[in-house]
This record gives sequence, C-alpha cells and structure tokens, in this order.
Amino acid sequence: MSTMQPDAISGQSSPPRKTSFARLGTALFLGTALEWYDYFVYGVAAALVLNKLFFPTYNPTVGTLFAFGTFASAWLMRPLGAFIFGHLGDRLGRRSVLFMTLIGMGVATIATGLLPTYDQIGFWAPLLLVLFRMIQGLSAGGEFSGVATMSIEHAPPHLRGRYTSVAQMGIPAALVGANLVSLAAYYMPEDALESYGWRIPFLVSALIFPIALFIRLKLEESPVFEEKKAENALVSNPAREVIRNHWRTMLALGFANGGLGAAFYAYSTYAVNYGSAEAGLAKTTVLMAVIVAGLVHLACVGIVGWNSDRIGPKRVFLSALTVLAVAPIPVFWIIHTGHPIAIIAAMIIGLGIGHGVAYSVTALLFTTVFPPELRYTGSAITYQVSAALLSGPVPIVMAALVGAGGGTPWYAAIFLMGICTAGLIGAILLDPAARKSRAVAAARGEV
Repeated sequence: MSTMQPDAISGQSSPPRKTSFARLGTALFLGTALEWYDYFVYGVAAALVLNKLFFPTYNPTVGTLFAFGTFASAWLMRPLGAFIFGHLGDRLGRRSVLFMTLIGMGVATIATGLLPTYDQIGFWAPLLLVLFRMIQGLSAGGEFSGVATMSIEHAPPHLRGRYTSVAQMGIPAALVGANLVSLAAYYMPEDALESYGWRIPFLVSALIFPIALFIRLKLEESPVFEEKKAENALVSNPAREVIRNHWRTMLALGFANGGLGAAFYAYSTYAVNYGSAEAGLAKTTVLMAVIVAGLVHLACVGIVGWNSDRIGPKRVFLSALTVLAVAPIPVFWIIHTGHPIAIIAAMIIGLGIGHGVAYSVTALLFTTVFPPELRYTGSAITYQVSAALLSGPVPIVMAALVGAGGGTPWYAAIFLMGICTAGLIGAILLDPAARKSRAVAAARGEV
C-alpha cells in the first residue's frame, strides 16, 4: 500500500507552479462557466417548451413532469460521475479528466440543440434527450472537484483562496447567463420559441466550446500530482481508501455542502416558482431578481475569495452559513409580500450574499481536507452525493411544504433553516473530523 504524504496544507511547500495565474484562471473560469451554463440552461428549456416538443402524447401536466424528470436524471448521474472521474483524476491526472468533462458536457449540450423533436423521429426524441441529459450529469459530477483540485495544486500556499475564487466565479456567471436566456425567451413569440428559439441557448455553447477546449488543453498537469506520481505514491483504489479512512471528514463535509446547496437551489430555483405562483409576481420580475442576485453572487465570490487567504476561509464559511441558517424566514416573508423591489433585496440577501460569500471558499475547504492522493475522489464523491441527497430534493420538498401550509412559506422556510443549520454544524465539525480521519489513517501506516 502506498505511503501518503501531506501537501502544503499540512506544512510542506508545494512544487513550483508551471502554469501562470492568468492562463490557469482563464482556462478554469471559461470551462466552468460553459459547463454549468449548459447544465442550468436545460432547466429553462424544460420549463418552457420541452414538454410540448418531446412529450406531446401526454397532457401538459404529465409532459411537464416528464421534462423535469429528464432534468432530474442528471442528479442520478452526478454521483456516478464523481466516482468515475474522481478515480481517473487521482490515477491518471487532473488535466486529462477536466478535458473529458468539458468534452462530455459540450458535446451533449450541442447535440441537444440539434436534436429532432417527437414529431420528427418519434420516441427516439425523448430517449436521446434523456441520454444527452445523463451525459451532462455524468460530466458535471467530475467538474467541480477537478477545477478545485487543479486550482489549489497550482497555487502558492498563501494564495489558494485567490486562485480557487477565480475558477469558482464561473458558476454564478453561468447562473446569470442561463437566467438571461430564460428572460429573453419569455419575450419571444410562442411559435418562434417552439420552432427554433429553444435551440439557440444550447447552440450558443458551440461558440464558446472550442475556445474553452483549446485553453484547457494548454494547461499543464498539476505539479502536486506529478510529484506524487514520480514518488510512486498514487493509490490503486482511491474510493475505497477515502471511504475507509476519511468517512468522518466526508460526513461532516457532506452536511456542510448539503446545507449550502439547499440554500442555492431554494433561492435560484424554487423561489422563482414561489414568487410567481404564490406571491403573484410576474415570472420575469422573479427572473430579474435572480439575475441581480447572481451578479452580487459573482462579485462576492471574486472579492471575498480573493481576500480569503488573509481573512481565513473557515471564518468566511462559518459566517456565511450562519447567515444562511437564519435567513429563510425573513427572505421568504419579503418574497411573500409581492413587492418587486423587495424580492430583489431578498434574493440578494439569500442567494447573492449568503450563498455567494460561503461559495467563495468552498473549493479551498472541500479539497484541502483530503490528502493529495485522494483529493479528487474524496471531494468529488462527498460533493456530489451530498448534493444529490440533501440539496437536489429541496425545491420539491419546499413545494410540498408550501402546499401543506396553504400557500404560505413558513413550513418551507423552517425546513430550509433546519437543513442550513445542519450544514453549519457539519462545517463546525469539519476540522475535528479531518484530524480524526488523518489519525486513523496514520495508525494504519497509510499517511
């Protein structure tokens, strides 16, 4: 069994960097923005037209459920992608895996934009739609951890927060882009939207995909991975190793990520439906609120992440999760008032500031708690499994609780407070859990 060596997070200096900050940041930002734009934009199409174009033999309600069921199929694939790409990332290298995930997401998205509808090829249309969506989910399962790992392993130890924040800005940028597309679609004539307009958001990827692919191809491999490979210190079965020796870390980190992800999907996804269906706001108003909050989110990730090395990433994360734990009742009360300006303020508090500040340091915190040999696998599995189990179902659960509450948001808000509080507890326990995990591994002679 290989001997595991701690990296710079444990006190040793990382090997010299080979890739400039500008090239690394550009490659990871563009790739991340493209991948998550592709992932988010499907939700826009599912809500608008996919039920009519790919499931027309069912009544509109059932067709919509099938369309969103296809959307949900990506959640099933993300943990599988984490196991596959985590293993490859810790065995073959970070660079090659990030290249694979970008190709998978880009090709699947462009293919969706070119896909014939049910009227043209019958049942093959929804079948291929599900297939392409599953490829998107598989690719997404390996993206976050690969970007986070590549960022910190190229960064000097005192600038890891700065490096990771640039890459992470790609996700709020993607959120803003997807919602801008959604807003534009609402102003498009229905016949134009159904004939060709729905394809445009998917095919936009074809303009950025080759650029992102070329820049990412130019990246050098992680110097930390190259060092471990040269030392013959790679682990043959990273998933088995990380689950056996670091399950405490994974559990604490899983709850922390579950609370963080719950807030993201509550505000970016469910609040859109609640604001329009229950609070009487025009959907365009709610989408505009998400766009404004997304821009604030983008700024928070950049500014706070850039300075997190000085402030302390753990302090940043705990402060933001505390805000997220107490924000749901006031935020949904503001949305429930139905005032357009008020909803923008509410979304800025919950999504823009609360989630944005916490997210600015997640890549740094979620990867450095694992040793380099298990870093990609450990962070990927924890991130994606906790997202699928704790974060993904949040919009559905909140919708059911609003229904049980007669259209009022209080049950749903209390539920969100509970899951964010569990995330805060997980974050508090993360350092003790990581120390215990390392002690167990050391006792077995594996560290």
